[in-house]
Amino acid sequence: MDADTLVLRIHLFIDDISTWSIRGLHEKYNLLIVLCQIYLKHLVGLVNQINLTSNIDPYTKGFLIIDPINSGENPMKLINATPHQIVLLNEIKEPIATFEPSGIIPRCSVNSEKLPNLNIKTEPDTTLSIQISKSVLGDVVGLPPYEKDVFWIVSMVVAQKAKDYGRDDLLVPDAVRNDSGFIIGCRGFLKP
Repeated sequence: MDADTLVLRIHLFIDDISTWSIRGLHEKYNLLIVLCQIYLKHLVGLVNQINLTSNIDPYTKGFLIIDPINSGENPMKLINATPHQIVLLNEIKEPIATFEPSGIIPRCSVNSEKLPNLNIKTEPDTTLSIQISKSVLGDVVGLPPYEKDVFWIVSMVVAQKAKDYGRDDLLVPDAVRNDSGFIIGCRGFLKP
């Protein structure tokens, strides 16, 4: 029996509760419990098929993300394009998946514009002239072209700048910090 048939049968039982007699209530209740148990076993089987550690693409070190709506017929790839290991955490900050760096690291070029020097008096007779420059973000370099069903984990700076070019396939880790302020992982991903 497939999952849709099980759900339909469970719904029919629940809709039919008002017609149950006291004598048949115990048997129908037991049958409903059995149907729910079968459905739960089916769901657990589906969840067990989505094993993130066995779905790593060895070439890009990206994870294949199974779309639960179409049961994995159209898997999406998630590739870590940062130099850091990305650890996905659950609600209680336990690791549930790790995304290793792929070796692909897009960056924004940085140009500097010279501003007037800053003159600082250091001693009664001495003035120090310090050069001041303004950093200006340039183009994104090293970002692979758009691919269908592929999402790239990148830095916020890269994602925001690439958004100007119409890229909507970039994700940024939603960082989780420990009590000392250090990043220990992410709770999910942000889409700028």
